[in-house]
Amino acid sequence: TQGQPTALFEFDRSQNPIVFDQIGGGGRTYNATGYNPVDDFIYAFDTEEEDALGNKFLLRISPNGSAEIVDADLSTLS
Repeated sequence: TQGQPTALFEFDRSQNPIVFDQIGGGGRTYNATGYNPVDDFIYAFDTEEEDALGNKFLLRISPNGSAEIVDADLSTLS
């Protein structure tokens, strides 16, 4: 992931040099990405938007690159 808004990329190792292809159109800027193999989604924190208490939103990024806000209570994280 990189850019503003953030874009998701996949790479094709069958070509030399390796080719990076953008997946989806982005739309949000996020950071601290991590992959969950249990549900096959990538999760990240939105770097631009926050709730009324100043907490960043947790995003779920789908395989097509679109991102949605996850309704999760992050107040227990430290």
